[in-house]
Amino acid sequence: MEVEEVFTFLGSFGRYQRFIFVLMCLVMIPCAFVRQVNTFLGASTDHYCQVADNQTYEELSPLKLCTIPTRGVHPDAGYTDSGNYTNSVYWEQCVQYDVNISNFTNLTYVPQDCDGDTARDVVSCHSWVFDRSTYDNTVVHEFSLVCGREWLNDLAQRMIPIGNLIGAVVLGQLADIFGRKHVFFTSIILTFLAGFATTFSPNVIFYMVGQLTLGFFHSGVYIVSIVIGIEIVTEGHRAMGVTMIMCTYAFGYMLVAVLALLLKSNWQRLLFTISITWLVYFPYYWIVPESLRWLINRRRFMKAHALVDRIAEHNKVELPANFYKKCFPSSMNEPHQKRTIVDLFKRRRLFGRVCIACIIWFSISCTYFGIYLEAGELSMSPYLRPVVTTIVEIPSFLLTWFLVTVIGRRTMLTLNTAFAGLSLIASVFVGHFIVSMTFLFIGKLFAACSYAVAHIITLEFLPTPVRSVGFGLSFAFSCLGAVVCPSILQLSDIWRPLPFLVFSLLSLASAGLALLLPKTVSKKLPETMEEGDALKRRGSRMYETDGKDSENPSSGVKLQLESEDGL
Repeated sequence: MEVEEVFTFLGSFGRYQRFIFVLMCLVMIPCAFVRQVNTFLGASTDHYCQVADNQTYEELSPLKLCTIPTRGVHPDAGYTDSGNYTNSVYWEQCVQYDVNISNFTNLTYVPQDCDGDTARDVVSCHSWVFDRSTYDNTVVHEFSLVCGREWLNDLAQRMIPIGNLIGAVVLGQLADIFGRKHVFFTSIILTFLAGFATTFSPNVIFYMVGQLTLGFFHSGVYIVSIVIGIEIVTEGHRAMGVTMIMCTYAFGYMLVAVLALLLKSNWQRLLFTISITWLVYFPYYWIVPESLRWLINRRRFMKAHALVDRIAEHNKVELPANFYKKCFPSSMNEPHQKRTIVDLFKRRRLFGRVCIACIIWFSISCTYFGIYLEAGELSMSPYLRPVVTTIVEIPSFLLTWFLVTVIGRRTMLTLNTAFAGLSLIASVFVGHFIVSMTFLFIGKLFAACSYAVAHIITLEFLPTPVRSVGFGLSFAFSCLGAVVCPSILQLSDIWRPLPFLVFSLLSLASAGLALLLPKTVSKKLPETMEEGDALKRRGSRMYETDGKDSENPSSGVKLQLESEDGL
């Protein structure tokens, strides 16, 4: 009996599967926190040199006028009839006048007191006053990542994606070898510890190491939770499953903005709050089971037997007398050969499909985050912007759920990536700012839908022995896209629309490559390397072989619902 038949008999999406799946959706909320929080932790604000103790940021003050040079003046800047200086100037952020400020206490501004007509020496400063009206205390404020140290903030912003990139492959492989549950729960604990320790960073180096570690173990939670959620349902519910996961993830993206607003982006309070959120998920160790597909594939029949009993009890299904004999044949007790990423590379067809998936994930990530970063130019609150740009994705995910079932995963992926690319091209050649931004957001919606479909099709063509590591490798390329995306955006220094032409070309190329992936709609998950390799790109038959191979402990055995004594 095949695993898909086991789930069909136990209930394709019974009470137990729904319960576990909801738990996997809920863990997406803190996962989204980790990916989105850097927007607020590393926010930079206006600043100028600090020249006195306990000095606070002011738009205009006698002390600022006398100690901080200007580096550009608007045409309407200057002194008014009342003797006040208008604020239409650009203040220097990294240098100050070399003046004696000992007599500046409670000074009422008089131009000659600052020697305004006398040339003054300019010196660099080593401490700064920051505008804290929007962000109370970010990492930039805490570690003074300004004036030649901005690159440290840029690097710190990329630490979580870099950690994701490494952890996705390493922890994905470990999940295939040692089991989904162990890696999943270990990653939850270590994600909590990494975030908690990073909260007390004494310097920027410690902070970056903490962010790297946080991203590393966050990958284990994200990847394995999705794999567990998909492996516990049958083919009719996989598209729905991924859609609900993506919607919950989008909700987490919006919720972190609310938390940042409530905590006013105090980086320590915000990171501490997000870290202790993981404590809620510690009871998962006693609730979330190991993947039944993994147990059967690894010939852990005793544990699989116990899990089937639990599912049947919760789903109120009565098992026939010969169920376990058909489900776990006693003749199939030889040790199982462990599969690794190396075995994935040895299969030319599977390896080619994974390479295509990696390119598609990379291009989608570049496009999505490129548009997201460009949205920073919108004149709205930084706390409102993530909500506005993300909330529109939830209806598009729900529409995608319907369409991938009707027209198929591959066709939907091709259309979404193609439309994303065309929308970006349209935004480049439309001169009006509002219209251009509208096309950009349309492209972001298509990119988000592409991301959801890429999850579905990648999980469905990967066989159980390498599903986690193959999915992790694809996710790693998505993280690589997030890392290089800011560098691509710097091409705007050469020509303003150039970055989005690059993103559009990547999207259009991905649309063509998506046609090379197999059709997976209405097909069971491949359980062996042979089944995954034989999955067809065309035709109505699922596999090019008859599906029988020695690697699958229950391959070719059909379920007989009647027991031997007629029950």
